[in-house]
Amino acid sequence: MKKVMRFTASWCGPCKVLTPVMEKLQEDYGSIQWETIDVDRAPHTAVAYEVRTVPTVLILQNDNVIKKFVGLNPKTTYEEAIKELIDA
Repeated sequence: MKKVMRFTASWCGPCKVLTPVMEKLQEDYGSIQWETIDVDRAPHTAVAYEVRTVPTVLILQNDNVIKKFVGLNPKTTYEEAIKELIDA
């Protein structure tokens, strides 16, 4: 299973900037699973994945985290990781 998990919060400014970027990537790469987790609503999930800062984006293959991005990154950074995931 190939998956992208985005950890966010309603009060997080950078998360709001990242949202349209992730929505576009999800549109472009719909063959993988996408999940958005609000850390205030699912704190146990954030703890389980050792997420301490939002936004955080995890790239997973077979439930193993293969890449972790903390903070706001350029779209190309996420896109390259997603392409690598698809090709893996």
